[in-house]
Amino acid sequence: AETATNISLRTTGEVTIDKVGAGVAKVQTGTGGKLSINATSINVDSQITANAGAVQLVAGNGGLNLGSQAVVDVNGITKSFFDVERYAPAGNITLESTGALNVAPTASLNFAAANKGGDAGTLKLVANGALNLQGQLNGSAKTGQLGGSFTLLSTQAVDLNALADALVAGKVNGKVAVTTQQGNLQLGTGKTLQAQEISLVAKGGAGQNDSNNGNIIIDGTVNASGQKGGDIRLTGSSSVVINGSLLATASTSDQRGGNITIATQGTGDG
Repeated sequence: AETATNISLRTTGEVTIDKVGAGVAKVQTGTGGKLSINATSINVDSQITANAGAVQLVAGNGGLNLGSQAVVDVNGITKSFFDVERYAPAGNITLESTGALNVAPTASLNFAAANKGGDAGTLKLVANGALNLQGQLNGSAKTGQLGGSFTLLSTQAVDLNALADALVAGKVNGKVAVTTQQGNLQLGTGKTLQAQEISLVAKGGAGQNDSNNGNIIIDGTVNASGQKGGDIRLTGSSSVVINGSLLATASTSDQRGGNITIATQGTGDG
């Protein structure tokens, strides 16, 4: 059987992982292994593979950059035992930076389940500086299994429309949690944010109807519907405005509907 390897690197300097050949994984931990890097700055332009394992990249003021050829892969896998197949669930990716956190448009973050079964994994981003998330996400899972989960903690404003499109494209529909310290979280008309559990928290502003900070504005659709209803929680320090739709219905009659919670510190206008 393949042996899992745990790799840990901590430095006050810079760590760079470059491409060394087409399709070559520069860093590979083995199934269930873990890679943890903590450095002042981290640059990745190659493939990191830790199937059913964990990858944690923590950068300081120098920032965390995933280049155009970067791939971080913790996908689930299928294992055969004689004539029986078993599925190891996907693992966890954590990207954290005090400086800028940049993910290039053609970079890939893969935390999908195995094709035939098992659950998808998780992606967590902690952006204490500027956030530029343009890469491709893949958190898919077979119907009936748990889809990928996504968590974003950002000190800056977040483009919720672009994020919603990326999550839908990547079939990340297990849990979505977005918390910002500045700006508003606004889902535009025609846009959909869909997962079994959805939490949006806008903490900016003083909680007194600051139009530029702390508002959650839903003009599109937030959908936590499924075989059983999911959970939606919207928290805005200034306001929560619903012009679109919040859905948490069950698709089968023997399952309960979900929960919708709205919280704000702002002053009502009614």
